[in-house]
This record gives sequence, C-alpha cells and structure tokens, in this order.
Amino acid sequence: MNFKWKQGLAGYDPFRLGAQVISGIGFLGAGTIIKEGATVKGLTTAASIWTAACIGLSVGSGLYYEAAAATVFLMIALRTLRVLEHYLVKNKNAMILEIAVANISRNMSKITSILEEKQVEVLAISTDYQDKEMVKIEFLLESGNSIPISEILSKLSGIYGVKDAKYKSAAGY
Repeated sequence: MNFKWKQGLAGYDPFRLGAQVISGIGFLGAGTIIKEGATVKGLTTAASIWTAACIGLSVGSGLYYEAAAATVFLMIALRTLRVLEHYLVKNKNAMILEIAVANISRNMSKITSILEEKQVEVLAISTDYQDKEMVKIEFLLESGNSIPISEILSKLSGIYGVKDAKYKSAAGY
C-alpha cells in the first residue's frame, strides 16, 4: 500500500485504524446473529456488515477501483446466494409443530409414534415447562413429501392431555 500522503507523521500506523474498525464491526456483526430454536439467523447479515466495513477501509485508503470491484462482487454473490437458498429451501418440507401437553412422560411416546407413522423426521425437539403439569414441546419436522399436518393435528387432538397443537413454517431453518 502507498501511504506517502502521511509521511512525516511520527508514529502513524494506518493498520491500527483497520484493526479497530474490523474488531468493532465484528462486535456489531455478532449482535446480528440470533439462535432461535434449531435455527441460526443473521449470518449473511453479519458477513455483509463486515465486508462493507472492509470496502469502506479500501475507499479510505484510496483503493477506489478495488473497492468498486469488491462491491460488485459482493452484490453478485448475495443475489446468487439468495436465489440458490430459495431454490434449496423451496424443495424442503419443514415445519415447527408446537404442542401443549400435560403428563409428558406418558404422552411423549404417543406423540412420537404418530410422527413416525406419518413418516415425518424429527430434526430437533425443545421443551418449555409452563407449570408442574403443562409442557410446551416444539418439534422441528421434515419430510421428503409434503407433511400431512391436518392428519397429524387430528390424531394429536385425540390424545388425552394434549391441550393445544399448532404449526408454523420452518422455511430456512
């Protein structure tokens, strides 16, 4: 790098500025990463923030053409990855099944047998104890075919102790 414009400044080290920007932006990027159940969100955002900071340092250092090329590359990469992610996620059938159930020790085997019967793979399970008897269970489900959610909900409602059963999309988990 050419730093002739700063000659004569005793103790000036332009790399220290870059190190401070990168560590600060790394802290901000880490704040955008969120773990929610079995999913982790914000990785692309964190990487984009860090890359934008590097491009800003390039501009500040007078590397205009390199910064422009990096910006174009970043935009192409982000758009290509978005299309690829959409294609990959579209072909997956995944959802989160939330069940409020009493007496989990007796009912868990019944719930899992219904899911096995419908050929649904359980990728993750999380539990949240509401009180002594009521437990909220979240299942991250995936299937090669479409998930027969209405049949699953119908069978779950027939189990004594199941108070509530609902589902939501898990696209991009």
